[in-house]
Amino acid sequence: MKPKKLFHCLLLAAITLLAAVTISCSRNEKKVAAAVSDANSECPMSVNKLGKCTAITYDKKGKKVVFHFTVDTGNMLWFDRASKKPDLLLRITVLGVIDYGIENPELTKLFELLINCKANLEFAYQSLSGKEIVTVPLTYKKLKELRDNLRSETKFFVESLDILVEINRAAMPIEMGNGVWLKDMENGKENLKMVYELDEVNHDFDGFWRPESSMKEEYATEILPSDENRGLLEMLIMTGKGLEVTYKSNKGTQSVHLVYTAEELKKIKELWL
Repeated sequence: MKPKKLFHCLLLAAITLLAAVTISCSRNEKKVAAAVSDANSECPMSVNKLGKCTAITYDKKGKKVVFHFTVDTGNMLWFDRASKKPDLLLRITVLGVIDYGIENPELTKLFELLINCKANLEFAYQSLSGKEIVTVPLTYKKLKELRDNLRSETKFFVESLDILVEINRAAMPIEMGNGVWLKDMENGKENLKMVYELDEVNHDFDGFWRPESSMKEEYATEILPSDENRGLLEMLIMTGKGLEVTYKSNKGTQSVHLVYTAEELKKIKELWL
C-alpha cells in the first residue's frame, strides 16, 4: 500500500474510532444520568453511620456524581473526629457507601457506570445547622481500586477495624463515664489492645479490683456482648484477632491485664446468638 493511501486509511480509522468513543461516552453519560435519577429517587436514605443522604446529583460539565449528606455533628462523634482528617473521612465514606451499595442494586449499578464512564464521585457533608460543609472527592480509579479490594468480607472488616482504631486514637483520652477513661488503643498484629485508666482520685472504685479470672469473666459476659460492643467483637472475630484489655489506676497503685484469644472471642459471641 502506498504511503499516502496508508495515511488516509489510518486517518479514517482514527476518525471512526473517535466517533465510536464519542457515541459510547454520550450513551454512558445518559446511562449515568438515568442511574443517578433512579438512586436519587430513594433519597433521603440513611447510609449506615454516614448520616442521611438527602440527594444524589450529576454534574455533567464537571463529570462527577455528588452525594449530599446531612450529618448531626453534635450526635455523630465520629464525624467531628474524622472531618479534621480528609484521608480518614474518605476511607470511612467509601467503606460506608460501598457497604450500603452491596445491598442496594441502584447504587451498585451507578458505581459500575462511573467506573466505565471514567466519571468521579464527590461526597458533600453538611451539618444540620447548615454552617459547615466538608467535601470528599473520589476519582473513578480510586473507586475501582477500593471496590475491588473491599469485595472480600475479611478485607472489609480489616479496614473497618483500622478505621475504628484511628478514629478513637484521634480523640483520646475518651471519657467512658463514671471515672473511666480510654487512654490507648492499638491494632496489633495478633490482638487489639485497649488501655483504660480509672480516676481513683475523684471516684470511688471500692470493689472494682478483684482477681483477674473474676474480672475476665465479667468483662466477657457483661461488657463485650453489650449492644455497643457487638460490632467490635464481630470485627475481631472476622479478622482473626484476640483482645487485650488493661485497667490501671491513675494513682499508680493497681492494674489488671485481661487477654482473650481469637477462639475465646468466638465462644463469647455464641453467648448472645
